[in-house]
Amino acid sequence: MNAPRCLFGSSSLGEISILAGGCDSRGNILISTELYNLEAGTWKSLLSMNKPHKKCSGVFMDAVFYVIGGIGGAKSEWLTCEEEYDPEIRTWTQIQCMYHNEYKNDTHATYGEPLLVAVISSMRIIPICIRRHVLDFQSIFSFPDHIPPHKSTTLI
Repeated sequence: MNAPRCLFGSSSLGEISILAGGCDSRGNILISTELYNLEAGTWKSLLSMNKPHKKCSGVFMDAVFYVIGGIGGAKSEWLTCEEEYDPEIRTWTQIQCMYHNEYKNDTHATYGEPLLVAVISSMRIIPICIRRHVLDFQSIFSFPDHIPPHKSTTLI
């Protein structure tokens, strides 16, 4: 790792892993990102995100890396945005207002826990705030009202 950090968002896809944001040893919230290549055993600094994030979630979906929520800004506020990094074109895009204001009052936000995220067939499920984000529309629908039926899907 080029810059030691904790409380970062991360995810892996094949032989690469991306780490984003987090805090340095002095508690500063980071905007930097790094890529680890397992086959080469090397770390590479990537383009910085648009905003600093700590206690955020990271996930790959459709070969794009997403940093979701977390804490950031001058006042260390709970972030309702996410950022996406496309490794093909090497750019970050910020997506504003991905979560509704009532989520800010959620117990998990109060304690600063990262969002739990799962990806199922290019559909991101965020069970903590019971929302899902569909890339085609870049909008949020209530869960489970719009989950497409699937024979082998079992919700517990």
